[in-house]
Amino acid sequence: MKKILFTFFFIIFGLTAIAQTAIDFYNKGVEAETNKNYSIAINYYSKAIQKNPRMKDAYLNRGSIKRSQEEDLYGALDDYNKAIQIDQNFSLAYVNRGNVKADLGDFRGAILDYDKAISFNPYQSIFYNNRGRTKDKIEYYSGAVLDYNRAIEIDPKVDYYYINRGFSKDRLQDYYGAISDYKQALKLNPNYADAYLKIGWSKYKMGDKEGACLAWSKAGELGENTAYKTIREMCY
Repeated sequence: MKKILFTFFFIIFGLTAIAQTAIDFYNKGVEAETNKNYSIAINYYSKAIQKNPRMKDAYLNRGSIKRSQEEDLYGALDDYNKAIQIDQNFSLAYVNRGNVKADLGDFRGAILDYDKAISFNPYQSIFYNNRGRTKDKIEYYSGAVLDYNRAIEIDPKVDYYYINRGFSKDRLQDYYGAISDYKQALKLNPNYADAYLKIGWSKYKMGDKEGACLAWSKAGELGENTAYKTIREMCY
């Protein structure tokens, strides 16, 4: 009986030690990633996965580095696939996999992943924003506007949500609505050069060439160098 209890204790203790070691490697990975030591972070996340192959957050974080820092889209996709295999309700893995699919040009596949992410976590504004951006890619602008509406409803202080919605409205030829959104972005961020650039294009399409050129000039003042090329081509 003592031998059985000892063996049982050893198994439990051993499993705990493995889990703690995996967590330790994971935490070191997070620290390295925070300090922008990305190759070191990947190494730690890989070690965490070796110790605990079901550590979904290690796959998630490693995949994010592969996508954003190493441009290893297929490696990132593989990591997100594994995270989802571990937890089929893992909203962050779905949205990140959707981002990779969008990078690879699989826009409809990306939208399906964003749909999944939203079904599991409907209160993350960035999920709607990303789905809206992808709908723009397939020229489904009215659907994109609805997604940006929801993103703004959840978090009305994110300036680029208004920029994105304004872009979709512009494509729908709702130029007044687009300019209104760009101006709202400027209320949140007065130095948002791209907002002035886009105001210029919407005004130009409305026939307000003078207003467009003034907006482009302001964009140039704020550091948007492409604005000056636009001025040379469109204002003279």
